Amino acid sequence: MLESHRETIEVGFNQALLARHAWERFHLRLAAAQTLEDALAVVREATPVGSPSYSFYVNLAEFLRTWEPPQHARPEELKAYAELVGRLVAARAITPEAGELITASLARGMEAARGRSE
Repeated sequence: MLESHRETIEVGFNQALLARHAWERFHLRLAAAQTLEDALAVVREATPVGSPSYSFYVNLAEFLRTWEPPQHARPEELKAYAELVGRLVAARAITPEAGELITASLARGMEAARGRSE
């Protein structure tokens, strides 16, 4: 019984560790994106369905398609999108006004995501 419990804990820990590493790799790629084309290239590098980071790529693709916070995105993802929007405004890929609207929508999405996780 104790051995089974320990294995369950180890599996959960390993999954959490894999998810953390997947986020870190994805976040580094997205943080390097300076243009819309760079961000789209990140989407094209999506990992296989079922991999720990797959949802990050799906959420980014949805965000770039709609400029709205994806329903299942975590606050950290939405923060990374807001940072991307800032870089896109700086690169003049989107107007400052559009950047403000998108960032405000992302802020609302972050609040909603925090509420879901509590």
